[in-house]
Amino acid sequence: MPLPTSCVVVAAAALVLASLGETAPVSSSNGFLLETTIDCDLCETVLSIVQALLRENRSEDFIAAIVTRICISLKFKNVDSTVCSGIVQSFKDEVLTVLNVDVADPKLICSHLVSSCPAPPNPTKPWYVPLPDTPKPPVLPVPAPPPGSPVNRILHLSDIHYDPLYTPGLTNQCGEPLCCRTPNAKGTIPTNTAGFWGDYACDPPLWLVESAFQYLASVQDTFDWIYVTGDLPPHDVWSETRESVLDVIGVTYDLIRKYLPDKPVYSAIGNHDTNPVNSFPPQFITGNLSEQWLYEGLAEQWKDWLPEDALTTLKWGGFYVAKVQEGLKVISLQTNYGNSENYWLYMNETDPAGHLAWLAEQLQIAEDNGEKVHLIGHIPPSQTLHSWGYNFYNILNRYESTIVGQFYGHTHSDEFIVMYDQKNATRPTSVAFVEPSITTFIGVNPGFCLSVIDGIRSNSTHSMLDKECYYMNLTDANLHNKTNWQFEYSAKKSYGMSAFQPVDFDGLIGRMAKDSSLLDSYVLYRSKMVPTGPVNVTATIESLIWPPPLP
Repeated sequence: MPLPTSCVVVAAAALVLASLGETAPVSSSNGFLLETTIDCDLCETVLSIVQALLRENRSEDFIAAIVTRICISLKFKNVDSTVCSGIVQSFKDEVLTVLNVDVADPKLICSHLVSSCPAPPNPTKPWYVPLPDTPKPPVLPVPAPPPGSPVNRILHLSDIHYDPLYTPGLTNQCGEPLCCRTPNAKGTIPTNTAGFWGDYACDPPLWLVESAFQYLASVQDTFDWIYVTGDLPPHDVWSETRESVLDVIGVTYDLIRKYLPDKPVYSAIGNHDTNPVNSFPPQFITGNLSEQWLYEGLAEQWKDWLPEDALTTLKWGGFYVAKVQEGLKVISLQTNYGNSENYWLYMNETDPAGHLAWLAEQLQIAEDNGEKVHLIGHIPPSQTLHSWGYNFYNILNRYESTIVGQFYGHTHSDEFIVMYDQKNATRPTSVAFVEPSITTFIGVNPGFCLSVIDGIRSNSTHSMLDKECYYMNLTDANLHNKTNWQFEYSAKKSYGMSAFQPVDFDGLIGRMAKDSSLLDSYVLYRSKMVPTGPVNVTATIESLIWPPPLP
């Protein structure tokens, strides 16, 4: 029996929405902007119809073919026929598998696809990770290191997004989510033509990335080890493959080995470090749809820097713990288990791979041994699913004296987020540092930062003392055909801070709310010296606080 045309149209729209992970008119981490009108009723209806079609045993290929044609006809911005075909083929297995299970709730999924849709009550939410029974020790002030004490500096790299197809002279307005790459047409005027060193609308070429490593090699005596917080492949999510993802990851780590061969490297996994983008299935998904191909590939890349027990948990779930130096461990988080665009989570969101329970256990071990911990991850916890974020927040509060540093990426911006006590919402407990990107995608200059911490000594706190950041002006590089990596700012000096503890950042937020020049400086550093126009004071201040205050 032929499907009614209306059913085909709404089914197609549902799969396109779910595949692209977009909410009109807001752009997501996939890099798409869909200009169309989607409301809650329509979203829930179309997802329900797709579920019905699947349960009637309509083939995936049949649905995918229809979806591709409808996608093209809807004329989404930056989504042409090539993108429609590629994105549907890339996501069809994941999205249709998720929609084909009884627990996949259209209301819940739409609450993440469409910003105006409220999250429904759900019997599996909220879920809670039990913490070890050991009582929380008293929170003591963190002493400043004595004058002349040793320090360590940590190079932080994030969101490199190197594009192997970047080609100078091609257009940056190609009608696809990512341009400046073959087989795009040539640019017609300077403002729509990709420069040699890169373009603010595109991911960077290899030679820009290599110029960063050449500069880092020249100053490598100034830092001791490296944190890499993910997102190495470009934003070509409609055309990438597992092979292309692993190739770009391999090229990036080859650059680290070439230019910084003696530096220990500790990495976390980004949402773009897989195919399809954002796709991190739980462990009960096996066979070709599982994530084993990526975890095995990363273990091969990271084996020079990680112990065997860390490689074991990496291969299991994409996370690990490793000793950095005496008294300090690093825990690499798999924050994609809290990513709202990871559609596998709609089958079962509850603590995938037991990750957060494992995290609590590792922090308890560190506390028992008198060790301090740095957390590295890709997605800042303030941007994760509610239940995952709540449980992570609960763990942070319990182990606030053990966790002395948090480092993330994902936003391509240089930011910080202050976290507050569960019982006393005015008492700051921790600071998350969101590090800048090497990619210029979304209109920022490339950059990186060095985290300055209390160094190896008796009773070292291993906590943050300052943050020193560097950038390259892309406009100048293209104008003069030469890169110039330069010092940007010291956070402690530029923000007038006497110390670098959570209470000091809480005070900084209060000063920013009253001092527009101080807030303007933060916003300029956030984009790595690219002016962004008028500052929304309220929104900017609120972005620095997690969890947000109750209304």
